Amino acid sequence: MFLELAICAGLLKAWHSAGKKGNLTPEREEIYINALEYLDPEQLRKLASVFDKEGLYIQASMLRKRATLRDVSEDVKNARRSAFDKGMNSNNPEKVELLAKAFEAQTATGAAEALRMHAKNLRDAPKVEPKPDEPKPEEPKTSEVTNGAVHAN
Repeated sequence: MFLELAICAGLLKAWHSAGKKGNLTPEREEIYINALEYLDPEQLRKLASVFDKEGLYIQASMLRKRATLRDVSEDVKNARRSAFDKGMNSNNPEKVELLAKAFEAQTATGAAEALRMHAKNLRDAPKVEPKPDEPKPEEPKTSEVTNGAVHAN
């Protein structure tokens, strides 16, 4: 709690000295990035209102989305984890990219970045040509037991 208050106070102090309305200065960008990582949903929403008033609408929207992301139920978190795991186990880079976009839209930027890296690795992986069909080895003859006697088929 103390850490969050200290961050919030530092953020607000830096905010006032940051510059013109609608301008994402390096100081404001640092505030934004730190807020996304450390603030709880209520504080994110308060900061989003400040960003809105300062004309930083995209950042305000992303702060609200991050607050919503942190507020979801355990069932939704588990479903997202499952989707992420499936994406990381997928061999289809196009579908992995689509999933990354969905995660990014929810401000789950770390998961989106990991999925994008996985998709890139899939695309960059050397293509393994399938071997020409080799003749299948003969299957061993089966046998059948009838009334205690073994008969070869």
